[in-house]
Amino acid sequence: MRLWRIEKSIFAKEVRSGNGARIYGGRWNSPGRPAVYCAGSLSLAMLEVLAHVSTEEDAGEKRVFFTVDIDDKLIEEIASTDLPRNWRSALNAGPCRRQGDAWLGCGNSVALRVPSALVAGEFNCILNPAHPHYRKAAIWSAGKSLRIDSRLFQGLGKAE
Repeated sequence: MRLWRIEKSIFAKEVRSGNGARIYGGRWNSPGRPAVYCAGSLSLAMLEVLAHVSTEEDAGEKRVFFTVDIDDKLIEEIASTDLPRNWRSALNAGPCRRQGDAWLGCGNSVALRVPSALVAGEFNCILNPAHPHYRKAAIWSAGKSLRIDSRLFQGLGKAE
């Protein structure tokens, strides 16, 4: 399976580490647990970036994209039917975090395929950088510069 990851250029050297998710947590992991979030397509990866950008300055950060190839046999899946009705809500991260934390803790697979909260029918994958096979199983491309069209950031405020 081919996955996509967009990262700020200043963090590109750490893209494989999962440190950002370890520090801040995410929909599928609690703070303290490293995880690498990837998308099933470059366009979904871009939507994920846009969903988390709040200022013109952040929008203007230089970014790079990577592809990550992983053997399908090393991927588990959580279907949307296995989640509570309101799992997409950013205000209700608990159910997803509990499932993601349990998956990270058991170490059964390198990747966890999860439904996208942004686009029904699309998927993201969470990678476990602490898994013993992660380094060999997740084949990362070199980073390539990515320009995000400024029209996608219309209406953002300036940082204070």
